[in-house]
Amino acid sequence: MMNHSKSLLLSTTLFLYVYSSFLSSEPLVNQEKEQHEDTLADIEKYRNIDPKHAHNLLISHAEEVNSLNLDSQKRWWVAAIRVGFLQNDNRLVEGALDELVKLKKHEDDALSVNQMLLYTGHLGMRISSYDIAKQAYACMYLVEKVQKSEFHALYTLGYAYFSEKKFDMARTIFIKLARLADLTDRQYWKPIMYNALGSLDMETESYESAAKHYQRALDLQYQAADRNSEVVAGLSLLSAFTMADNTKSYDRLYMRIERLTRRHKNQNLETLLDWIESVNRFKRGNDISDIQKDLLIDKFNQIDNDLVRQTIRNLLAPLLSVDVGESISESESNALQGKAWVTTLLNHHNCPRSDEVDGIAKQQISDVQRKIDKIPSN
Repeated sequence: MMNHSKSLLLSTTLFLYVYSSFLSSEPLVNQEKEQHEDTLADIEKYRNIDPKHAHNLLISHAEEVNSLNLDSQKRWWVAAIRVGFLQNDNRLVEGALDELVKLKKHEDDALSVNQMLLYTGHLGMRISSYDIAKQAYACMYLVEKVQKSEFHALYTLGYAYFSEKKFDMARTIFIKLARLADLTDRQYWKPIMYNALGSLDMETESYESAAKHYQRALDLQYQAADRNSEVVAGLSLLSAFTMADNTKSYDRLYMRIERLTRRHKNQNLETLLDWIESVNRFKRGNDISDIQKDLLIDKFNQIDNDLVRQTIRNLLAPLLSVDVGESISESESNALQGKAWVTTLLNHHNCPRSDEVDGIAKQQISDVQRKIDKIPSN
């Protein structure tokens, strides 16, 4: 939006008018910058509690970012990445990453390097650019190794292999990390790793094993009083019981998880529960009407969490013969290959080539095993 001072400068040739406008321009410019900082503050305020509103602010005030100082520009683009992920706007995420690379603010900041690689990996996962995702995650491991937080980096790399359906490598990584989490009493990571192993079992149709892993994750989340994660683990366990046709265990658990889910008031998770219950009823011989299917599709289209959408699309919808659309178009798949900002980011930090990632992953697995071996057994 053009401010009053600028419009006057452009609309008149009278010297006196230009001169008076010039005298008043500095406070007006400062006021404008303050307004743009306020917009940034609102974006950061709403990015988690109301990401749709934050997304609207980012789009409608896009021109304001150029008037901000470099640090605020960086904050703007980081917020855009996070909102873009929450709102499934891959173009916004990629555009923000491109701008951050241009700013080159991450060059001498290890934390920012880690963030850039993490976001690049996540975007690659979203649009099935798995080679790029694995390069970014493997590179992140090397950066985080210095900070002694490589556990997270190897976990993300494991999930890249999982998404690429390279299950043997993913399983090896998850098992090693689960063992290390148990031995080192990493309370945060233990349920995450059991959940990951459960998801891997679901993909390989090992439903009873999946149920055991999800049950372990659920028990740990209950002990930690983490209700959001408890709901997620409970829904995952209901899915495993459904796929295994374990009706008794499903019925024993359902009321508890149904109450937790409704009380939590998360639309994404409530929709997932509705889909799970519909599939469970269908597998017990109950028909699902076209009207009920249309209602499930309408709820699916309102989901703004990519993992929930993926679970419904890949696992539940096919069982009801419901078409919820493809996750990505063929043109999007591997769309990050050859992008200038990606090449600049990976080359600048000496990230491994795609054909080197498997070897580095095996080296990282060996690093974890050496840590395990050094821990005294009880």
